[in-house]
Amino acid sequence: SEMKRDVVRIKVFYWKRGFRETQVDTVVTDRGKDKVAVDFNIVEGPPTLVSALDVVQTQPVLTEQEIPRRVVLTVGTPLNLLRVDTTVVLLQQSLWDKGYADAVVDTTITLDAAGRSGAIQISLDPKLKTTIGEILIEGEDKVSERTLRKSLTMTPGEVFRRAELLRSQRALYESNLFRRAAIEVPIQSDSSKIIVVTVQEAPLREARMSVGFNTVDFFQTEARFTHYNFLGGAKRLELQGVVGNLLAGSLNGRFIFRDLTDNVGSDRARYFAPTYNLSANLRKPWFLSHANELALGIFAHRRSAPGIYVDRGYGLR
Repeated sequence: SEMKRDVVRIKVFYWKRGFRETQVDTVVTDRGKDKVAVDFNIVEGPPTLVSALDVVQTQPVLTEQEIPRRVVLTVGTPLNLLRVDTTVVLLQQSLWDKGYADAVVDTTITLDAAGRSGAIQISLDPKLKTTIGEILIEGEDKVSERTLRKSLTMTPGEVFRRAELLRSQRALYESNLFRRAAIEVPIQSDSSKIIVVTVQEAPLREARMSVGFNTVDFFQTEARFTHYNFLGGAKRLELQGVVGNLLAGSLNGRFIFRDLTDNVGSDRARYFAPTYNLSANLRKPWFLSHANELALGIFAHRRSAPGIYVDRGYGLR
């Protein structure tokens, strides 16, 4: 029974791609010990070709230059229904990007069985331009609704465009405040749309610590701490500290560690002292606009190369 279904699946596969006369035959060969070999013999047959392709608009919303860039079918190629669907989606998205979220895209295919061809007509009805009526927030807990709304790049009263919906969803994820962020538009007959934003918050704090060693810097440790909503408003605080050259005096020349005595001479205390790199950064998103970010950072470090230099620095950026 499943083999018969496989035959139908193969025919549907070819039919969707324009080969509507495909024939599939099966040969079952006994291999002994409760085993058989199954061969599927496929004869594609001639394709049904696109004889004509027209895109008709009830209103001239898309320009003559925009339409061809969104049509992925051409006359003379197989009547591929997957490409028809892709064309419909691309045209609908283009209309939405211009503010027509309720646009209807219909297709009519007229087949000529004798000539193995089909004429396609795609009708575009933009309907009314849509606007954002209200934005509802669901799922927020520790992150304030004000912060969440500031993360969105769209506001009530604006033209409802697909590009802004995608930008808003991307901005929610980039804030690292949410594990999940979904923006949905319930089915509505009104051109003023209610948008529902549903979020699942992520942990607001993240800490990490590591310890390691190498033959040059001896033992070293690193710690990082990030607060993704420091004092609210999605401000991000990042603290980082790295301390190295630990136990250099005790481990110098022992086990796998190299001997630096000849390089440092009598300056053992100077060159075997711990090195460090400390920094603190505070970032404020949406400074004046979503395209800007305000950042403030301080840092301090001590680096050394035995017998060559000791570098100390600090600063503000």
